[in-house]
Amino acid sequence: MSKNFEFYSTQEAAERLGVSRRTVQMWVETGKLPAWKTDGGHRRIPKEAVDTLVLQQQRVQDGSLLRSRRLMIIESDPYLRDLYASGIRTRFPDLKIESVGNGIEGLIAIGRCEPDILILDLVMPGVDGFRLLHTLKTNEIYEKIAIIIVTGLSDDVIESNGGLPEHICLLKKPIGVKELPIAVNNALTSRQVHLAA
Repeated sequence: MSKNFEFYSTQEAAERLGVSRRTVQMWVETGKLPAWKTDGGHRRIPKEAVDTLVLQQQRVQDGSLLRSRRLMIIESDPYLRDLYASGIRTRFPDLKIESVGNGIEGLIAIGRCEPDILILDLVMPGVDGFRLLHTLKTNEIYEKIAIIIVTGLSDDVIESNGGLPEHICLLKKPIGVKELPIAVNNALTSRQVHLAA
């Protein structure tokens, strides 16, 4: 693309930001990125807005915006809780991480610490991830949390339980070492867009 152009397509913005095209579309739909549509119905996003977001991403990766960021892990398997926390802490040492083992503890902890990011398993004893999400939706804090689901459930089982909102990041177990930190980075970037709006 020529540097003389003042706008990016959603695909060009996604490539510049290192996120999926769907993520860019979601940011546009929620007003986190400004955009307009051509006569043909294609979105155009101001280069300035994308470039500003790229700088915010770099600052997130440098750790300069993480001092007050909070992340919560709700996972019944203590080994996975420790594994997730360790991998995230290695990439984001200034991120405050808390973890609990079930949905009831999770709901209490969410109300207490109001995390910016929630990593959630769907299969847990007592209050499972589906019920936790349903409960969260009735609270204003729901709109402020970036949610990452990590599950071994099939798409069919997820759909039979009511499915998941589109804006939620879904990772399937077993996940690779790099997948969760990338999802966390995308969530942090999304939070920065929200805070800057």
